[in-house]
Amino acid sequence: MLRTINATPHELTIDGVTVPPSGILARARQENKVSGYRLITINENEAVHVPVITATYGEVIFDGDEEFLSHLDDNNTTIIVSLIAYNAMKKQGINTNNVFIPIGQIRDEQGKIVGCRGIGRPA
Repeated sequence: MLRTINATPHELTIDGVTVPPSGILARARQENKVSGYRLITINENEAVHVPVITATYGEVIFDGDEEFLSHLDDNNTTIIVSLIAYNAMKKQGINTNNVFIPIGQIRDEQGKIVGCRGIGRPA
């Protein structure tokens, strides 16, 4: 049986087809470190210092399914994750043959991402 696992926290609209979140979440462990501060302007009369944060991404974490890794070898399963989670999986040497990321963002008139053109893998 074919199965699609949307391992992101939100529904995905891919070429007009909406895929609901599966309840399984693939995410990379993130560590943030303040590396300095940067002066930014709020308007022509006001500026503030904001932290500059260096984010380091580590191992991928799978929430919501104890047997998630068993789905990775099932050729009838398509798993969709974020780019950060995909890169963490590759870095850990996890099989990504059936793992894809959303590709080709589609935005509405306000610039909000409302979908993507397809699924794929980074080069």
